[in-house]
Amino acid sequence: MSSILILILSQVQEKGYSLKVAYVIGDDLMDGIYERLGDTGGLRHLDAENPDVVLNGDSGEGRKDWSKYPIVSANAYTGARAIKIGLDEGADIICCKI
Repeated sequence: MSSILILILSQVQEKGYSLKVAYVIGDDLMDGIYERLGDTGGLRHLDAENPDVVLNGDSGEGRKDWSKYPIVSANAYTGARAIKIGLDEGADIICCKI
């Protein structure tokens, strides 16, 4: 459980508010990232197919050996579906792990 969620829940309880709190996770892709890279043959830059963008050699595009450049974070925007579900189920506060 994240520290911000703990803080929110403690404040809701301490103040005696009757609020429903939802917690959304799912954008952290670090677990198994190197295996995923092995399966796909590397990362594709988001602008790889944009003719108006010229990528330099530091983009990581097509890199196979990550030992010299360890990945410290792998996150992706997973959309608003989980937030919408929380709202549909009556959440007053939605805490998103980012």
